[in-house]
Amino acid sequence: MSSIGDNMVVSNAEMAGSGQPDVSQLGVIEQYPGAVLVVDLNGAVLSANQHAGLLVEMIDAGMPRNIEDAIKSALSGSVAQINPLLVTKENASAALGEGEAALRPASAQREILAAYDTTFLPWEGGRSVLLIGRDITLERNLRAALIESRQRYRDLLEAACDFSWETDTDGRFVFVTPRGGLAYSASELVGASSELLLPPALQKNNPFTSRAGIETEEYWLIDADNREVCILLTAIPLYNSSGQWAGVRGFCQDITSLRQREFRQAEALHRERTLGRILKIAREELEPKRMLSAIAECLLPAVPADSVLILHHDQEWQKVAHVGQAIDESFVSKAVASLTDSSAFWTQSASSRQGQDCADCHLVAFKCQFQGSMNGLVMLGRSSRKQEWNQSDQALLQNIRSELGTALQQYGHFIELEKLSATDPLTGLFNRRSFEAKLSGFLQKRKDDNEAQHLLLYMDLNNFKQANDAFGHQEGDRILCDFAEVLKANVRKQDLPVRLGGDEFVVLMKDISPNAGEQKVEALIQALQPVFDSLELKAARLGVSVGGLMFRAAEQDSLEALLSHADRVMYAVKQAGKDGLDDRGFRIVSDDELDTQTTVPDEGEA
Repeated sequence: MSSIGDNMVVSNAEMAGSGQPDVSQLGVIEQYPGAVLVVDLNGAVLSANQHAGLLVEMIDAGMPRNIEDAIKSALSGSVAQINPLLVTKENASAALGEGEAALRPASAQREILAAYDTTFLPWEGGRSVLLIGRDITLERNLRAALIESRQRYRDLLEAACDFSWETDTDGRFVFVTPRGGLAYSASELVGASSELLLPPALQKNNPFTSRAGIETEEYWLIDADNREVCILLTAIPLYNSSGQWAGVRGFCQDITSLRQREFRQAEALHRERTLGRILKIAREELEPKRMLSAIAECLLPAVPADSVLILHHDQEWQKVAHVGQAIDESFVSKAVASLTDSSAFWTQSASSRQGQDCADCHLVAFKCQFQGSMNGLVMLGRSSRKQEWNQSDQALLQNIRSELGTALQQYGHFIELEKLSATDPLTGLFNRRSFEAKLSGFLQKRKDDNEAQHLLLYMDLNNFKQANDAFGHQEGDRILCDFAEVLKANVRKQDLPVRLGGDEFVVLMKDISPNAGEQKVEALIQALQPVFDSLELKAARLGVSVGGLMFRAAEQDSLEALLSHADRVMYAVKQAGKDGLDDRGFRIVSDDELDTQTTVPDEGEA
């Protein structure tokens, strides 16, 4: 069988291996009193309940064009309907609309076996289509019989429809049943043009002036209160004794509440399925960032949307996951400013932002909370060519808000634990383990770069042990913390300050020249002087020895060697200070100068 859409050909074996559910096992669908079946991307029936036999036979024998179009629409994420869908002895006739079928000669029309009101829904994330059918065969046959003899079945007709009518050649009502229709009284409709009830889309295809005859087709009309009303309309053309067309006679049944109920049921089923998928992701994915990325991927086709942006908020906003088209994050601040305790959603249509960035998409954002506190925000974009965000969309998103709030809280805890494991608890600087991981990653990333120079500073506090012994460990901790604060305040944003342990510190300065590195070290030592010159510590003669190694990432064999070389430079500075040969307290050398400007300490001297 040919595929429903380009690039959508999927074999039955592949579909079976994809975990497609057996519809008969889904209780909520099995209880449906009408026909239910699932069709895959190739148009093959995967599963059907006991009421869908005729529909399955018709599809297997050769899929009519209107069913194929409806399946294509559902696979693209839209809900489609065929009302009515006729099943005939010859499947070719099933592809005709009822009005078109009525134009054919009686001898050419085939026997109709059944008629259904059908709805086509996206299923399993767009991999298949759920077809729901309500058998209207009995209703259809009854109405066809009633229209043939208005006088004989008038009482039954009044009970079977909301109002019956007759129009003249100008489309004006010449008869309406006494109780009127569509919130109009009979007196208001008689003499009025039938165009009064038509939306703009039907003005050129007025069913009240149809010469072809209409058999229980569905239309959306406008009632006296300017509300949209869904009606089933049956009509036959009238001819005078000369065989000339004289008008139309028919009746209407208001099925608005039925359609709304069906849509609500379909939406509720879709919301439950989306929530179920998100809960499954939350159960199976332990790493919070990957979990939130998977949820964003899930929302893209489920809502549907063209972009999904998830942000976490603690002290500042952080992008956690983004899929689909780009969203200008400047809209996040606008959304946050609009979201209050009483307002959980923020929407902005594309038409309200003409001439601005992102003017080609409709935006919606909703806040996420955990135990009453806002901890994140989700923003979704939809192309301006598609429907704006409505209450139905918000109902689906409302259904998942609490789950996303919990997921974002888990992400926040994960980040906090990750931060605690990567930092020194006393000073708040990166610890040795996280530094080695970051330095190793940096060297790997820049391994082919033989041009850019970087500086690794290795620092050791002079006479710290004596000060710690003399003034106590509490004062020693304060010295280390003050040193760390000065260090953080005097390095660049892209630099990496680290406490290796004890009184040893390092700083990785990326992409810096030797002259600039020397200036940074001089400024750092000068900034540290007030810490060392405090009255309490002056007697301890605190100081710092700084060894700097200029290097290129492509020339380094291992991070252990790099740290060892910087340590050698630092030790040479410390030794020179003790010998009175260097009062600057620092030295910066390159790999080439390492052997000539440093000395290796004897074992036990370090």
